[in-house]
Amino acid sequence: MLVKFLSTEFLKCETGLVTDIMDGTISCSERDGATVMGALLTPAGRLVTQNPWGDPNPAHGNRGVIIDAAQNDINLGYITINSSGNDIVLHTCFQTPCNVAENRIQSWFRTQDRN
Repeated sequence: MLVKFLSTEFLKCETGLVTDIMDGTISCSERDGATVMGALLTPAGRLVTQNPWGDPNPAHGNRGVIIDAAQNDINLGYITINSSGNDIVLHTCFQTPCNVAENRIQSWFRTQDRN
């Protein structure tokens, strides 16, 4: 659901249908990885309400989406949001050890329009 949400939000900007995305918190002209990452946390929390593995990380409880490193075993089951330049990276570790790439699903999104 979160991958589709992000794709749709960015597509709105690319097609010129709107000038703001993420519930109006950021403008299409000011998108960068860090801005989108911060704005994504609230709508993402509405889409993914809890971690299917419970709350392995006491700092985050049973929330479904967090800003943290996916490679830590304590983040098993959470969808983690990170940014890299103008990219957003979503990771989910579904099996420990989380530092093994085969145990994580990842999706990359470019925040700026494709040329």
